[in-house]
Amino acid sequence: MNTDSTKKTRELIARLLSPASIAIVGASADLERFNGRVVKNLLRHGYPGKVYPVNPKYDEVAGLPCYASVGDLPEVPETVFISVGRERVLEVFGECAALGTPTATIYSAGFSEFDDEGGRIEAEIARIAADAGMRVCGPNTAGYHNFGGRVQLAGIIAMDVERVVPGAVGVICQSGSIGGALISRATHRGIGFSYLISCGNEMDLEMADYVDFLVADSATRSIAIYLEGLKNPGKFIAAAKRALEAGKPVVVCKVGRTSAGRAAAVSHTGALVGEDRAYDAAFRQMGITRVDGLEALFEVAHMFATSPLPQGRRVGILTTSGGAGALVADECGGLGLEVPPFGEELEARILKTLPDFIGVSNPIDTTIAGINSFQEILRALLGEADFDILVAIVGSSAQFRHGIAVDPLVHAKEGGLAGDTPLLTYFNPYSEEAHRKMAAAEIPSFNTTEGAARAAGYLSRYAEFSQRRRSEYPPPRAVETPAVAQQILSGAAGSAGASGSAGAIGEAGGLALAEAFGIRAVPRRLCGGVEEAAAAAGELDYPVVIKVSSPEVSHKTELGLVSEGLSDEASLREAFTSLSENSRRANLRKVDGYLVQRLIRGGEEFLVGMVRDPQFGALITVGLGGAAAEAVGDVSVRLAPVSEGEADAMLNELRGKRLLDAFRGRGALDRSALVEVIRRFSLLVASLGERLAEADLNPVFVLPEGEGAWAADALFVFSGSEMGRIR
Repeated sequence: MNTDSTKKTRELIARLLSPASIAIVGASADLERFNGRVVKNLLRHGYPGKVYPVNPKYDEVAGLPCYASVGDLPEVPETVFISVGRERVLEVFGECAALGTPTATIYSAGFSEFDDEGGRIEAEIARIAADAGMRVCGPNTAGYHNFGGRVQLAGIIAMDVERVVPGAVGVICQSGSIGGALISRATHRGIGFSYLISCGNEMDLEMADYVDFLVADSATRSIAIYLEGLKNPGKFIAAAKRALEAGKPVVVCKVGRTSAGRAAAVSHTGALVGEDRAYDAAFRQMGITRVDGLEALFEVAHMFATSPLPQGRRVGILTTSGGAGALVADECGGLGLEVPPFGEELEARILKTLPDFIGVSNPIDTTIAGINSFQEILRALLGEADFDILVAIVGSSAQFRHGIAVDPLVHAKEGGLAGDTPLLTYFNPYSEEAHRKMAAAEIPSFNTTEGAARAAGYLSRYAEFSQRRRSEYPPPRAVETPAVAQQILSGAAGSAGASGSAGAIGEAGGLALAEAFGIRAVPRRLCGGVEEAAAAAGELDYPVVIKVSSPEVSHKTELGLVSEGLSDEASLREAFTSLSENSRRANLRKVDGYLVQRLIRGGEEFLVGMVRDPQFGALITVGLGGAAAEAVGDVSVRLAPVSEGEADAMLNELRGKRLLDAFRGRGALDRSALVEVIRRFSLLVASLGERLAEADLNPVFVLPEGEGAWAADALFVFSGSEMGRIR
């Protein structure tokens, strides 16, 4: 439900992007300079409102009267575009605020992204804006484009075209030059945008505000974002949820996968850029499609704006270029898409249209000999219920003879033959005219075979996510910390002062904490001496494991603080002596006792853990467990808490997911039990909040189907803990 402030922000963004009048402060009479091109672009592309150039140097700009200051204007402009030196911005902005101008765009740079003095000026501008109720785009922004409203408030050279094509993709960029590149590349392909907004430093209006506006905009059917970093991840996630609920897919090209990329992003905008895995987790959890590269950004966003969602993962491939068809099929297989064989009826129908020597399979290659059958085969495939997505690949005829395959694709879409089946296209060789025809017919087209196949994967993944999300609505919420868990935590805090391990919990307490949230832990006893340990082992039944439980160590094996596979009392007593000596050698300040556990046989080891990201908060990690967990690095990540469906999706992302299925002579493991451990652990993490710095259950033994999953070791590190970490 939208708050009053959200609605008000949306209304003011609408006024910013569709103003009845615009003042250009710093306008130049030289229309080839940036400050002149701003005026030129507005006039050239038919801006329907009033344009007021402001610059004391000129009497007129582009045939329009030019005013010495905003105070000399004949009316209060609905928005103002400020392009003057940094030293004058504060003064000009103050004049606009005093006039009552509701919105502003600050092109000028040199603020928080540059130095401390720039940050001070920016903060003062923000204060004036807040006091006046103004909303501001920038500073350090290239401006914006409202294509449907013919408002091209930017000075980029990419607008030196006869006309731009309005479309259904709303674009938000944290780079002005990238925005220009997107417009240029998409325009050549005939792909149009509804808006393109350059965020700048986001002093006032943020990425999330623009997303929220585009979600409510009737002309926008999908949202494309070039992202460097988020100032307010929680706000962005809330806007992304609204996009998901509205059925408007969000596509993101996020830089900063590497440390070098993150450093470049920070230096460009001054934005706080966190760990890439946290962003990736948030994108996956919100159904956001992440792509690599600018071409994919507008191609995939255009696909989402023009295509129905598929019902499944089955892909049919029709090609006049056999090699390209094989490449798409290979890529689809690697993405988990199905390229199933044709049914008997479909095969018989296709055979009637082709020469006898051409075989029929999926992909179906007409070859040059059967190329004139393309239209008939296309009709057959689109009428076939066994395919959820159809990829059409056109060879040389895409460049020279559109009547063979390009035009039939257009007719199929415009005539309704495609129906609810997404139709994707690739041309080999490249044909700009063919791409333009596809865009005009709202058929997604792609520049590479990989791009076409990946797009099919994005479509199916988003469709599956949307369906799962609807079935799980409302999303999971954190539970209150159970009373028994509060007692465990209080006990740890109470003993922290004496031990010096502020807030750390040893394995015994950690497993008890997990059990308080409904996670099954391996049967065990915490013992103070060897006689007690021997008695406990007898009760639990041999073989057993014995460990030193201390809040000061995370990995016991390296210090010789765990002994496994003890089969009788003699071996247990010997192990106890060794553990005691190793404990003294490690100079542990606090030992809770000796933990005797039943030895778990069979199954596989997994890890369920948590780390805290400074921007996104608690991240839940799932992966292969045991001693090799860190070496293998096979993990999936989400924000806490996660739903049952999301936990299951995390397992599907692991390279080692096959271990949960029947494997090498043994039956399938209890996947549903592991899903429940993940879900409950995420609720534990969410309920403990920011006091929990890091945690993991490793290993979690996943036993054969029906036998459950058991946590065998637990680590909880709290904020301010002095726990000695072994890495």
